[in-house]
Amino acid sequence: MCPPRPDADQRQFLDRGGTILGILEGADFEEAHVSLGPGDLVVLYTDGISEAANEAGEQFGEQRLCDVLRDQPIDASPRAVTEHLLARLREFLGEVEPQDDMTLLVLRVLEPASAPAPLRDVPQAVVVE
Repeated sequence: MCPPRPDADQRQFLDRGGTILGILEGADFEEAHVSLGPGDLVVLYTDGISEAANEAGEQFGEQRLCDVLRDQPIDASPRAVTEHLLARLREFLGEVEPQDDMTLLVLRVLEPASAPAPLRDVPQAVVVE
C-alpha cells in the first residue's frame, strides 16, 4: 500500500494474484473486491514497470511508483498521470533499454451520468423566408 497523501483518503495495492493470465488452461485465480467511488484513480501495471532496472541495476520499484503518483494533482487526468509516470520511468532508466514488456493502464472513476433534461417543444424544422 502506498502511504496516503494529505489530500487523498488512501492508496492501496491489490495484492491478490496468481499465475500469469493465459499461461495455463484451467488455472485457478484469486478474487477480491475493492470499492471505488467517483474521482478514484486506478493504476494497473505489469512487472515490466516496477521491475525496470537502470544502469546500476536498481529497480524502479513500487515505492518509487507511489512517489511519482503522489506528485500528481488529485484531479489529474488519466492521460496526464500516464505521461508523467512514463516520463519519470524514462528518466530513471536513462540510456538503458527496458528488458521486459511494459503495460500501463490508468483509469478514473467518473460521476454517474445524470438523466438528460426533458426536451421542450423544439421545432423539427425552421423555415426562413
